[in-house]
Amino acid sequence: MKKTLLICFMLLTVVGISNALADVQVILNVDMHGSGLTAGQPVYFAGNFGGVYGSWDAPGTNANNELTDANNDSVYSVTLTIPTGTYQFKFFKGAGWDGGEWTGDPNRHIDVVGDFNTNYHWAIFDAQVIMNVDMHGSGLAAGEPVYFAGNFGGIYGSWNTPGDNLNNQLTDPNNDSIYSVTLILAPGVYAYKFFKGAGWGGGEWAGDPNRGINVVNDTTANFLWGVLIPAGIGESPLANKVSVYPVPFNNTLNVMTSADLNSISLTSANGLQVARIESPVIGTTAVNTSAFAAGMYFVTFNPKSGKSYTVKVMKY
Repeated sequence: MKKTLLICFMLLTVVGISNALADVQVILNVDMHGSGLTAGQPVYFAGNFGGVYGSWDAPGTNANNELTDANNDSVYSVTLTIPTGTYQFKFFKGAGWDGGEWTGDPNRHIDVVGDFNTNYHWAIFDAQVIMNVDMHGSGLAAGEPVYFAGNFGGIYGSWNTPGDNLNNQLTDPNNDSIYSVTLILAPGVYAYKFFKGAGWGGGEWAGDPNRGINVVNDTTANFLWGVLIPAGIGESPLANKVSVYPVPFNNTLNVMTSADLNSISLTSANGLQVARIESPVIGTTAVNTSAFAAGMYFVTFNPKSGKSYTVKVMKY
């Protein structure tokens, strides 16, 4: 009987150690500039992280869910120790449910596969962008790291030298020569390039052009090393010249273009055109969407020559 109890205790101990080892550290940062946060007002998150963080505990009822501003720079942070998995959450000003970033769905979500540091902006529904680059035929040496550099900003920096910022390193989890990285980005248009090893000498090609990506919603983008046009994204020349924000939107949707267009149209999910801008100006135009019903919409940018380009957006 004693042996049986001892074996059970050992098994439970091993399981406990395994579960502890499976936990990862995730740092959530939210930039509160422009949020209207008052002096001394606390910032919380609520979500389904479980454990000491609870499952959608009301903001203010769980001290583990409070973010702090250690640097007094209006960027609030909290470090979570959680198992790998997919989670939903939202940020709140003050106690109770009334201080959320927006009312109702959608929630923010995050796919946790390892330790990482994520940047968010209050009331801007940042997108999760997974970039995969196929390194077959690249001449990548055994053990040589793969990085990206670009103007993503935040924890990814602005054109940080490859090797200087560990947030910009891609990994090959499946050992199949396809390297991946997951970024949390505000909607916008970004430029970047992949690199072998540290320093600027290992780029896919020398000089311009850079790769470009228009971030609107959660995206998985697949690339081939040294081939400019990625698979499944950015086929339109307009992809790097137009954007919409915030995503999701509520009473106002901003549409931006750096290209000369004939028109921009906004269509509901059932095909009804609800707004149209003829000969839009270069720059940003605000569309009043307060009368629109919640749901999915499509913004189509119509160039003066070539194919139109459409992005999908959600009103909450």
